[in-house]
Amino acid sequence: MSAPARPSDRVDAGRWWDVAEASSDAVASEAAFVGRYCRGKIFLFVPNVCDAECRFCYVSPARVSTARLSAGVLRRTVDLMAELRHCGLREVRITGGEPFVFENLVDLVTALRTADLDYTVLTNGIRLPRAVPWLLATRPLKITVSVHSLRRADQVFGRPVMIEQTVAAIAALAAAGIGVSATVVCLPDVIAEIPETLARLYRAGVREYKLIHANDSRYRVGIETFRAVAERAREALPPDSRLRFSDTAETSCLLTRQGELSVALPRFEWSSCCATVGETSLGTATTRREFGRVTLALREQLSGIIGLPCSNQGFCPIALTELEK
Repeated sequence: MSAPARPSDRVDAGRWWDVAEASSDAVASEAAFVGRYCRGKIFLFVPNVCDAECRFCYVSPARVSTARLSAGVLRRTVDLMAELRHCGLREVRITGGEPFVFENLVDLVTALRTADLDYTVLTNGIRLPRAVPWLLATRPLKITVSVHSLRRADQVFGRPVMIEQTVAAIAALAAAGIGVSATVVCLPDVIAEIPETLARLYRAGVREYKLIHANDSRYRVGIETFRAVAERAREALPPDSRLRFSDTAETSCLLTRQGELSVALPRFEWSSCCATVGETSLGTATTRREFGRVTLALREQLSGIIGLPCSNQGFCPIALTELEK
């Protein structure tokens, strides 16, 4: 049986507007913005480089083998996130590109934890095994790993992948009580193995899964086929797991109900949605004062949203739903 997204996943944006309109205090307005509309979370996009070559990737990163965040970018990032904590920020979701390409990512997350901020990382998992020791020390809220295929990982990622080491790293984190979720893009070549992939990840300790409809027309899977795959995958998982998948029935932009505010390094360019980074801009901001202008720009943008300006699929790319077991 189909079920709508959980109430906690969607926020009534009107509540935020009411607080912002009624308050003459800029700090109170920003706190309402981050704490309510953005649910206390901000996406932090590291510079757009990656060690994989996934042809369906929507951010089109440059291929590199290793990288470092400059001292200046690292310092400004930590200072800004620490300031935004006073505006309701509680969790920094680090994504990219590929975060683990950056050798000094540990310095960033250590500083965030010192500032009393939680963090999560979204990763392709290729370099996850070598990061396990410092992840255990810094205790992320969650690691979200893209495991599109266990049989064809090399083909999907466009490079040799030690997938068994990735699965072992997932198991080590899960055994230590660190949440691990898995993202699977529903590609035509891997459809048949998706239930098997999720079952294997369950044995490794994963309890949360996202099944994503590919956003590239070259890898288009019919909506009915996609829904059938999601239903089979849900049936293959035990009741204590959670499977969410692209909600192809959501034909309106979710930004009027929930925030996905994102900032991209190294320019500190802000976007209204994690699906439009690099395409739309709310301006740059590296200080709390400048961030106030970002909130105003977003407010103006939301008032003009009609339909799905960012999607060529006919449904919101960040909307997820789930099936009850």
